Amino acid sequence: MRRIPFLGAWVTVAVFFLVIAGCGGGKTPTKAKQRVAKPAAQAVESDPEAVTPPVKEESRYRFSQKGKRDPFIPFIAPIDETTKGKTPLERFDIYQLKLTGIIAGKEAMVLAPDGVVYYVGKGTPIGRHSGKIVRINRDEIVIREKFRDYRGEIQFREVSLGFVD
Repeated sequence: MRRIPFLGAWVTVAVFFLVIAGCGGGKTPTKAKQRVAKPAAQAVESDPEAVTPPVKEESRYRFSQKGKRDPFIPFIAPIDETTKGKTPLERFDIYQLKLTGIIAGKEAMVLAPDGVVYYVGKGTPIGRHSGKIVRINRDEIVIREKFRDYRGEIQFREVSLGFVD
């Protein structure tokens, strides 16, 4: 093991400086340097503005939410969130459903997350976002959904639901 020369001396010097720096002197301010507060009556006589608080100037900018969208509403918001009075297929999101079969291009079988298989056709309401089946192809069904965009306007989008391997 190799010794570092004068290591003990360096440690001693460092401790010495730390002790000296920690001793702040402990001096208290003299009476000559201390400010003596004037009583309020004397302050009014000598300087009338010293007692009255300064008046704040009001900011000229005022925020108005008129014509602006609420930043806490998601960009793509569903039209209707309530599930009361909806069919079981309207209570699930489209991406939770699985296409299990197509019957002669007119009907399809859809498996819901609750384990029930539903037979659907063109025009059947499906999905949480007011979707309806618009086409049934050989290997997929196409669903048109309504949603609100970031401006609050109603838009439509088509989502295809195909077979899962």
